[in-house]
Amino acid sequence: MLSGKQHLLWLNRDLKKKIRDKNRLYFQAQTTKIPENWNKYKEAKVATQKSLRKAEWNYVNNILSDSLSTEALWVSRNKIQYSAIL
Repeated sequence: MLSGKQHLLWLNRDLKKKIRDKNRLYFQAQTTKIPENWNKYKEAKVATQKSLRKAEWNYVNNILSDSLSTEALWVSRNKIQYSAIL
């Protein structure tokens, strides 16, 4: 899901650990080719994706709920858009 250096403002230590664990399970499943390892990887992938989507949603909702003025809303939107490009 994520590759290279990402500047996602909602990406915290726990999410990075989930991504590392998912990647570790992927390489383990790929090298051993055991179906049980593939199932563990797929479960970790689904859980990681769900956590990432929830974290992004919470981050955006917090910014939108904190924005009282139109100018602050657009500044926040541009900051989110710019971080997604990097």
